[in-house]
Amino acid sequence: MKKYISVFYLTARESIYKIFVLWLASALVQTAAMWLTLNFTDSFLKVAFFTSKAFIPVIFSITLILTALLLSKTGMQFNTKTGYTLRRLRIRERKVFYIQTLYNFMMLFCLLVSEVLLIFVLIKGFKGMHPEEGLSVQTEFKAFYKDLFIQNLFAGRDILRIVRNIITVLSLSLNLSAFSFLIRRNSKWIGALLVTALSVMVFVSAPSIRMIDTDIIFMIPLVMFIIFAFIVVFVKEEQYDS
Repeated sequence: MKKYISVFYLTARESIYKIFVLWLASALVQTAAMWLTLNFTDSFLKVAFFTSKAFIPVIFSITLILTALLLSKTGMQFNTKTGYTLRRLRIRERKVFYIQTLYNFMMLFCLLVSEVLLIFVLIKGFKGMHPEEGLSVQTEFKAFYKDLFIQNLFAGRDILRIVRNIITVLSLSLNLSAFSFLIRRNSKWIGALLVTALSVMVFVSAPSIRMIDTDIIFMIPLVMFIIFAFIVVFVKEEQYDS
């Protein structure tokens, strides 16, 4: 068990600080974007219930893509300090793949949660600075049911959308880990790029929460890429070890 914890620690140490700096920068940019937008908008509610006016979905998309890039680079090369330590631990690389997937999943899940919390804090914080008719103690909560981008991230009580988000994060986590795994074998995995693009579409395209067919259409390729990630890792490991 100790060696698995060591692998997780090594994986996290390589990218976690860079990711936290990225998220902090993203939060600052989103705060500035909302503040500037509110200064040029005649209604606070128009921004609170339609965050795309402040380019929040665009900034989040860039943050998600850069986070995915940092995660995919984790443990990419065995000639790094992390790679050398992994070899010394004598752990099968397939298990490294699983541990890296777990780390990826945790970080991507934290990104979604932190984005939801950030938007809630921004709406609540700026509400007092822009008094207008229609504002109440429930304004920030109403925004979570009116803004389509927040619906995509938060999902609320919509079970299908919650499942869709979990599948999206899992598929992206696996394929980013598979990308690192295959790079170490001098191979490439385009699935990581495709799933990253799909993930951005899932969280930013903002279909209505009632559009069940859209969620299902997104989930089908994401599930397929989950299967593909396992296949390429198992096949490549057998080729490498044989």
